Amino acid sequence: MKNFKKTEYFDLREEITLGKFPKVIGRAEEMDRLTRIINRSINNNVIVVGSSGTGKTSLVYGWVRNMAKQDKYDHLGFIQLDSEHLFNFDSNSEEGIYFKNVMGQLPSCVLFIDNLGRIVYGNLSLLQNTARLYRDVLKNPEIRVILTIEPKEYSWIEREYPAFIKMFEVVKLKKQHNFENVQILQSKMLQLNKNHNVIVSSIEMEEIISYVERF
Repeated sequence: MKNFKKTEYFDLREEITLGKFPKVIGRAEEMDRLTRIINRSINNNVIVVGSSGTGKTSLVYGWVRNMAKQDKYDHLGFIQLDSEHLFNFDSNSEEGIYFKNVMGQLPSCVLFIDNLGRIVYGNLSLLQNTARLYRDVLKNPEIRVILTIEPKEYSWIEREYPAFIKMFEVVKLKKQHNFENVQILQSKMLQLNKNHNVIVSSIEMEEIISYVERF
């Protein structure tokens, strides 16, 4: 993909090597489901739906981090495309046809597009163009597409273009349990303890989380 014009992309295996992906705490059920879906030979595309701040992107990055450690997935590439590329290609133009040809030549991989819903929400023509650009990719069993969107965006797409939604399995994120939030805070507190000698017990952290959730 080195000649892939007008599209910013990231090799997520390289990002992992650089230590850019944190370990995900919790979300085991959702990550297991992602793994089961991408291991299928058909119906192996995923939409991750969750409100802002629920950790959609972190979930995918943590899942990729776990997958990349396993030898049986050495053949699988992990690529992220900048969602802004959707503005750059008309599916019927020469560049759009070039884009589709390049995508058709991708090796076996997971293709991640973050915040797609934010880009297409309220713009039916852009959503329809996106569907045309990715039509063949979504039918290719060797390429697994993962998108992240928010609930209102999902509802809009489902209403305006249900055929697009039907090409994906849906993983819906809920708020994490308090004990998982405590574990997340504990991992952050290690650095605070080291640098500032801030000591907060697990019980106190759970009380803080419970108090914050009231608001």
